[in-house]
Amino acid sequence: MPKQKSLETWESDIRRGLLQLLVLATIKEAKSTFGYEIAQTIRKRTADRLIVKDGTLYPLLRRLETHKLVKSNWDTSGERPRKYYQLTSTGDQQLHAMIEIWNELIVTLDPLFRAIGADRASNGTFQEGARFCSECGNQVYPGAIFCAACGAQLSKSDET
Repeated sequence: MPKQKSLETWESDIRRGLLQLLVLATIKEAKSTFGYEIAQTIRKRTADRLIVKDGTLYPLLRRLETHKLVKSNWDTSGERPRKYYQLTSTGDQQLHAMIEIWNELIVTLDPLFRAIGADRASNGTFQEGARFCSECGNQVYPGAIFCAACGAQLSKSDET
């Protein structure tokens, strides 16, 4: 069944809204990284579910730099010049605030989603071989590395 236009718009808004959080977190983890590496890290960490296009990533990086959340420098020592990004102290504060907001949303919405999920489980609509997070019990997608609900890193023991 094809997605409805309103659902596509909503999904796009959600992804766009979370991209800044993902990019800042990726830069913080790497300490210093370039655009292609940011996109590939997000793609790998989301098991190919979030693919960040250049036309989305680079304007965002420029905005983050304009707002002094990241700083950049060019490395011309390699075969091709690369612009490396680092988190500023302001960017680090912004990232922590965004994570707090994200965590609050998860805690607030989790009871609703669990109630819906419990109903779906009793109707037998969960996929066979579903995986669950050992930290919070949330169902996770096959191939996921991190739990979307609590952020815990998943291991093979999380498989059922």
